[in-house]
Amino acid sequence: MSNNYGRGVGAGNGRVSKMERQQWETGGKAAGEGAITFPKCPHPSDLAPICPVNFLASIGVRCLHRRYRMIPVKNCVCLTNGLTFKINIMATYAQGVNGAFRGKAGSVVGSNWRSIGYLRGLARFKSKSNSPKQAAQRARFGMAVSFLRPMKNVLNLGFRDKKSNKSTGYNQGMQRFMKNAIIGEYPDLQINYSGIEVSSGGLGKLLGLSASSNTPNTVSMSWMDNSLLSGDTHGDDEVIVLLYDETEDTFATFKNVLRQDEAAELELPALFSGHTIHVYAFAMDRDGLDASNSQYAGEITLA
Repeated sequence: MSNNYGRGVGAGNGRVSKMERQQWETGGKAAGEGAITFPKCPHPSDLAPICPVNFLASIGVRCLHRRYRMIPVKNCVCLTNGLTFKINIMATYAQGVNGAFRGKAGSVVGSNWRSIGYLRGLARFKSKSNSPKQAAQRARFGMAVSFLRPMKNVLNLGFRDKKSNKSTGYNQGMQRFMKNAIIGEYPDLQINYSGIEVSSGGLGKLLGLSASSNTPNTVSMSWMDNSLLSGDTHGDDEVIVLLYDETEDTFATFKNVLRQDEAAELELPALFSGHTIHVYAFAMDRDGLDASNSQYAGEITLA
């Protein structure tokens, strides 16, 4: 269950005793007792299969909240206890006898993300205008999405998407971008390019990383092979370079360079000549299972 619980509305304000809560959490059984029937729904038999109360009982959803029995139902009255519940939270569930649930059933929407089943209530639209803080947060979020979306694949690689079951690499990059790479006060928000992170991990960084442009349309990079100095680096670590053209608002990614090469010459289209380029780099181990923390090599003007 999510921690963002709403509150039951109705008789007794939806409160349940400790015994009732334990019974609900254990699937309708308490220590030393037999099975206890879930709340009955007054819907006609032909509607019962889509009744959220019956549906939740059938798939085995349990509420872990300490004070309230929360059922994702909108205006569904159970005659057994005379309570009306309203909810707008998201719950996770283990597949029951009916298997996974997707789609809309009454006021409940089921979905599956990264092998986790979710239930949520229908979205509620607000007619009120945003507060200054809400407007600022939405502006920051929009700025982050607009900037990071083109590099989504790089973020999923750099933040090791496969290792996280609940947060993608793109989401981790978004969180760090909003925390470290946006400066200024709303509405005058700006991007701090040196604060952008495109990877994170336990692999050793690239020592002495530098970038320059002396040859037309070419970015020259260099670093030191420190694979013999540390156990968390290897000569065959792949070096991944991300270039951002501030003028064109576009990204370019370069691979197939190894740590032991100690240098790279990256050629760009003539269109980018004279443009401001921001340079980022990180290393990835031979198995693609770990990465180094990304490094900002600086801002250069392409020759």
